[in-house]
Amino acid sequence: MKLPLLVTVPHGGRDVPPEAASCLLGFPEIAEDGDTWSRELYALGDQVNRYVDTQVPRAVVDLNRAPDDLPPANPDGVVKTCTVNGTQVWPDATGPDPELVRLLLDRYHAPWHQAVSAAASEPGLELEEEE
Repeated sequence: MKLPLLVTVPHGGRDVPPEAASCLLGFPEIAEDGDTWSRELYALGDQVNRYVDTQVPRAVVDLNRAPDDLPPANPDGVVKTCTVNGTQVWPDATGPDPELVRLLLDRYHAPWHQAVSAAASEPGLELEEEE
């Protein structure tokens, strides 16, 4: 019997997607910026009703940010311009061009939120809202 839970791991990704090949970060910077080992710590896929994770690193697309929280206005927005340690993410310090930002949001941010919403609406889950 599975636990009636939805587990999401939005910051455990480590693989820079091909369309973000201009990203300047290597594995050490990606690991330091994300929730290192969260995918392994919460790897409960077979034990819970729903499990949603991602391969995309938080430093490339932060799935816990609003889609309109964009660079260069916010360097720590949905598409980062620098890591939590201040390391530049893209060749241009203001971030990637708007077309790449839109592509990243369309391919990673929107599908993540659709998957989480779909999973949360499935019957049999025990969901608790924080107050």
